[in-house]
Amino acid sequence: MVDLRTKKQGVTDQASPDLGLGPRPARPHHDPMTQLSAARAGVFEALCDAGGAVTVQELAQTLGQHANTVREHLEVVVDAGLATRTRSTASRRGRPAILYRALPPESSRPQVREYAALATVLAGQLAALPDPRSASIAAGRA
Repeated sequence: MVDLRTKKQGVTDQASPDLGLGPRPARPHHDPMTQLSAARAGVFEALCDAGGAVTVQELAQTLGQHANTVREHLEVVVDAGLATRTRSTASRRGRPAILYRALPPESSRPQVREYAALATVLAGQLAALPDPRSASIAAGRA
């Protein structure tokens, strides 16, 4: 498959010394977060802050919004691949509640995973130097 960013130079997706090392540049139109409206991003942020699985009613109460509004926003967040939807186990009569949980950024946003890996490698290399603090400051200024 040809990488459209470099098609003019005839470079493909395969590793090439011309492309250098490190993560690919982030493309905003491929990041699911950039596709959310401000209201949906707010619902997603509240879902992340919840720290675990929550019901629509719990999230609606936290946000001070109607449950139907929150449910609609959550469906878009799930469709964007930023969260999961599961049914809770039935503990009483009636239909089991639907639980929503935010996915970790490294699984739902590949560029986050790539930059985290790059930062981890860089931190490891700097830590191995005789004076990691000075080397880090110098690298940041370069």
